[in-house]
Amino acid sequence: MKFFFVLITIHFLFCPSFEASAQTRLQFIKMTDKKHQPVEHYRRCNITSLGFHSNDGKYDLAVHEQLGVIGSDFMGSLKIGKAPAEGPLSVKDIWTPIDGYKRTFVGKHREIFCMDLNDGAASDDDWNITLETEMTNPLLVANRDKLERLPDRKYAINVINGEIDIKQINKNHLMKYSNYAPKKYIDYIGMYGPWVSDPGGRIWPVTKLKGEHGTYIELHPLEQLWWTEKKGNSRIYHLNAANDNSGRFNKHSNFDKDHGVLENLWQTNPMTHTFHVPFSLSLKGQKVSYYLAATSKNNISGSYTDGLEHRLFYNAHHLLTIKEPKGDFVKIDFVNVGLDKDAFTRDQTDSIVKGFIKIETSLGDPAGDYAGNLFLTLREQNPNLKIEKPRRFKVTLQKMVCTSVDDGDSEEEVIGFIGVRATSNAQYPVQANVLPDDSQTALLWSRLDDGNNPQKMKKNKPITINKSFVYTLPEVGSSITVFANLDEDDKSMDNNVTMLDDDSWIYDKSGGRIGTDGDDRLLPEFTEWKIPLNQLNPGQSKVQDFKFGSGGTKIKFSIKIKAL
Repeated sequence: MKFFFVLITIHFLFCPSFEASAQTRLQFIKMTDKKHQPVEHYRRCNITSLGFHSNDGKYDLAVHEQLGVIGSDFMGSLKIGKAPAEGPLSVKDIWTPIDGYKRTFVGKHREIFCMDLNDGAASDDDWNITLETEMTNPLLVANRDKLERLPDRKYAINVINGEIDIKQINKNHLMKYSNYAPKKYIDYIGMYGPWVSDPGGRIWPVTKLKGEHGTYIELHPLEQLWWTEKKGNSRIYHLNAANDNSGRFNKHSNFDKDHGVLENLWQTNPMTHTFHVPFSLSLKGQKVSYYLAATSKNNISGSYTDGLEHRLFYNAHHLLTIKEPKGDFVKIDFVNVGLDKDAFTRDQTDSIVKGFIKIETSLGDPAGDYAGNLFLTLREQNPNLKIEKPRRFKVTLQKMVCTSVDDGDSEEEVIGFIGVRATSNAQYPVQANVLPDDSQTALLWSRLDDGNNPQKMKKNKPITINKSFVYTLPEVGSSITVFANLDEDDKSMDNNVTMLDDDSWIYDKSGGRIGTDGDDRLLPEFTEWKIPLNQLNPGQSKVQDFKFGSGGTKIKFSIKIKAL
């Protein structure tokens, strides 16, 4: 079964007619500033040759998709292989890689819970945080069949749990808010770690999870966690890195290599963590300052002598300053610094420079304790920071009608889902996979909302749905995508007698696959729908019909977008 997309986009494209003639060259100099008492030492980074920023997609990924942060997968996803992690528990092969890589997921915060467990074989002090990403996430789409068939799956496949044993630290301090109640303005989080399934297999003696554990889709152990918030004219990045305390992922004996190849240990000792935060500034604008602080640190093995203050200059113009806390436990670099092609001016005086601030640390003692953590806040003080004015839009699935049937006078049984996706090009909120204000799911209507019960439809008998979501989006640079994935149970064409087709497979009475039936899939018959949301005045609305068809069955539904 495939996803079909109807794009409703608002953007402006500019294709430069030139290419970078030279790469940016940086010169790092250790400096002494005697104007201060006591004397200050800092690291001066001079741009000696300014080329173009390499448009490799990472900047847009960070700003528009990942809350302004790329973690340790900046240079590419780390391959861990398919060997399950066994650990010291009584149940083997607990954590099984989904696709064999460490992955990043960003989504709407759902809940936090702790699982303090001691079953004789293991002593856990686990901390869990759950997010809900989009069903259209490429990782979910590529691995959908595998995820859907996980036995005893606890939640929908777009619910990702991040779990780590952080025995040495105060769990509530990590997120600075209590269980089940996100701190104000922190709705979206990013997570990074090995992407695995966890079937549990035991009765967990905790209040949060009664009965069987069920199968979770997880990042386990959760290595990095971040979120962003705004205070006044500042933007604050919360950057959290930790090494797991359980000892289950840092030795070859922890893994069942008979059931898969182990490409890399999931945890090393020590382990390097990096965060890459994008910046954008005008060559003639005011200086942008960043202040880095540590809210919690433990067992840091890295010791860096690159200075506690870092200043970026171009032609004697002071562009950017980063101040880090005392202790030399992080390293600061500038990565992919260059002119923004889309904002380039011939005399360069008003051009935009883009790049990344790289923050690196190392956790774990090679001669002893392998666990550790570093929780940082990076406050950006930018006088040029533009905060887009937010607006509210209401998206409504109004009705559905079956305009043609192929089962005679019988009812057509429709399954699948209709959904919408909101995106924003604004740097704040730095959210692209934006879920609605009043829901944790992007699905307007679907079998996922009501179990596997099909929607029964008769020819020319409209079904009124009127299910709505409200989105708060920046006024400029926002878009809505309508997407759907629908099937109908074509009883007159297949041998399915007990259940609906799934992914166009036909099942016998016992649930075994006996063939395929492509005629059940409802393919789109519509073209792209583009609405400039910033041209919708308050109270104005647009309505569009979308059609699906397969064989003799045709279905139409109506979507309405209204500016509130």
